[in-house]
Amino acid sequence: MATSDQKKRLGDKIAKTIVVKNPDKPGQLPRILMLIGVGIAFFIFFIVFIGSMMKNSDAYKTAITEIEKSEEIRIQTGGIKGYGIMPTGNISVSNNEGQAQLEIKVLGNKNDMHVNVYLEKENGQWKVIEMQ
Repeated sequence: MATSDQKKRLGDKIAKTIVVKNPDKPGQLPRILMLIGVGIAFFIFFIVFIGSMMKNSDAYKTAITEIEKSEEIRIQTGGIKGYGIMPTGNISVSNNEGQAQLEIKVLGNKNDMHVNVYLEKENGQWKVIEMQ
């Protein structure tokens, strides 16, 4: 924190060290690019982790079960062949009760569509309240 005109910190003065400039020290641009790269990698990991957590939740599994039972969705998509990589929305659980609002991309043979599913958890069981 406290430096001198010789670039010595207080600890350097007390220890009577010699401070020299490192000629191999990388420039500022590579360090900034590395920091940006680490930030992007962390952001991608965080998004994938959250998506994975949502897909493994009981609320998501209940929503998928109800989507697959829906004849209307099957007709509009031409048959369900899969689901999007990452659902969006939120899941809130407290004391074995909760609510969830999920938007799931349904991949169809003819058309893809987004399905919004609203669920409630009562007595440990998720129930679909509304599906659009």
